[in-house]
Amino acid sequence: MGELTPLSQILPRPQHPNGSSMQIDGDKSTMLPTPSDRVVCPTCDGRGWIRQGSPLGHPDFGKIFPCDCAYTDRAMAALARAVGEMALPSMRFDRFSLARNPSMAVALRVSKKWSQGQGAPWLLLLGRPGCGKTMLAVAAAQAHIAGRRWVVFRHTADFFNGLRKQIKAEAEGEASMQEMLEHTMGVEVLILDDVGVQQQTPWEQETIDTLLNYRYQRGKWTMLTSNNLSMVGARISSRLSDGSVCRVVWCKEAKDVRPTLGR
Repeated sequence: MGELTPLSQILPRPQHPNGSSMQIDGDKSTMLPTPSDRVVCPTCDGRGWIRQGSPLGHPDFGKIFPCDCAYTDRAMAALARAVGEMALPSMRFDRFSLARNPSMAVALRVSKKWSQGQGAPWLLLLGRPGCGKTMLAVAAAQAHIAGRRWVVFRHTADFFNGLRKQIKAEAEGEASMQEMLEHTMGVEVLILDDVGVQQQTPWEQETIDTLLNYRYQRGKWTMLTSNNLSMVGARISSRLSDGSVCRVVWCKEAKDVRPTLGR
């Protein structure tokens, strides 16, 4: 699994296509495809940046901006660090097998719609381990990235481990844990996998409450997966029950398909 690093070490902030500033969320550097392995972008001619051709006197005159191709590369690299470079290519909607798990049909359909910005801004997938929730979450992240929306995907346990490491790094003068949390609170699309699977400490409970309550109040696009919500607390459970904000898909009949993989 990827690990979070101090924000001072994260890639520079590009500009979102809508003009707002974005922050790269990353950890260890990931090798991107070499020029010989990829098609040269016709927009930027492979440079990764463009000029907008603003006239003299315009605030953007002479400035350069990241090309959409650079945005996608960096976003996909961050996602690959979270889920693993080898696994990422297979974790797409078109690779999800309903033949193995037909009871996931509703979850697949709703996840696709959510990744296209349709329906309620929050989506919760509930189901037993191994039924395909994480694959759908990663597929949704890739679809949002393709739609030029900035995404943070984290396994919940890794998220908390990263925050703990940030607390230690703060003592060495790096960016604070609060800055990292605020970034996650404000990101355009947040996907948290395996929420509530471990016994939470009071600090973890308070942190997840703060994070999700902030996003709930602002209607920010958020996807959660879980096989056990009994540990998330009454406050978050209440927000997840708000049908105007959150769509809940309970994959009750879905089975664990991991024992059948590779056959």
